[in-house]
Amino acid sequence: MRDSGGRGLSGAGSTPTGRKWGPLDRLLLHPAADTRVSSLAPDENQSDRVDLWVGRHVYWGVYRSLLRFELDGVVPPPPGAGVWKATLLWYQKRRTGVKGLAFLDLYGLRDPWGEREVDWRTQPRHDSCPADSVVVPEARNTWLQFDITALVRDWLVGRRPNHGLLLKSRDESMSVLSVSPSTRWPWPANWPRLSLRLVSVPPPPPPPPPPAHEVVTRDMGTFTSGDEWRSTPPFDAAGLLVVTALAHHVAGEPVLVRLACSACGETWFPDSALKSVAGGDVARLTPLFFTRYLRMEYLSSRPGRPGTIRVVFQGTT
Repeated sequence: MRDSGGRGLSGAGSTPTGRKWGPLDRLLLHPAADTRVSSLAPDENQSDRVDLWVGRHVYWGVYRSLLRFELDGVVPPPPGAGVWKATLLWYQKRRTGVKGLAFLDLYGLRDPWGEREVDWRTQPRHDSCPADSVVVPEARNTWLQFDITALVRDWLVGRRPNHGLLLKSRDESMSVLSVSPSTRWPWPANWPRLSLRLVSVPPPPPPPPPPAHEVVTRDMGTFTSGDEWRSTPPFDAAGLLVVTALAHHVAGEPVLVRLACSACGETWFPDSALKSVAGGDVARLTPLFFTRYLRMEYLSSRPGRPGTIRVVFQGTT
């Protein structure tokens, strides 16, 4: 690795075997390889140029630039230490061509390439979608920033190989050219660079307390059975999560009970199986289907021998 005066790695704390992250830590890398390719000279390698061009020159065709950063020995921060942000910094010396809104798109490359061999015809394939895009300002001597955190993370964890980056104009028919120094430029301060910066993350807020549940109880009263099915008034179960019906035998002969349900309060359907209640026992019935209205239906177990029950509905919000 070289210091900030040459290609490679710069930043306090760097080592050949790895990178130790600390609070507010930052690592800057210059390209290990950078070049440009030209549609006007499709068989020419232009790795000796002092400038990287992206876009269309008014006379000399379309240009794209390729960058690759050496990440050996760079490791992401451990879990819990924070999250890190990866940014490509592109120093635009000038913009030439027509006025108007123009974009630079930054792509991950899918194939290896050699700085001294690549040309327009042999340029590697790139991803179908850009990792990030920026507006090309009509300005000189300004830094453009591309967020490539997800792409660099994939490189570091081995999810995909690091074949570098491609910068191209979104509309290559538009005569707009962004010019940046290459690593042949004599002043490294203006070279493209990759910034890795550790960003602290506040702890997540505590989970909200569980909602308080309210128990709703409605005493429907006492009812005496007969030889035909009878029913209690309807119980409105809207807003309740769990509903239970209780039939307490208070006097007389055994009584058959069941629940009935209705969506509108007019048409009713049997909901639960029959239960027999007698001798002071309590029958507990839970509806099988969720509808808004419920009622208890009751019938004497033996013809001509009525019994009396007390009916209570209870639900939880």
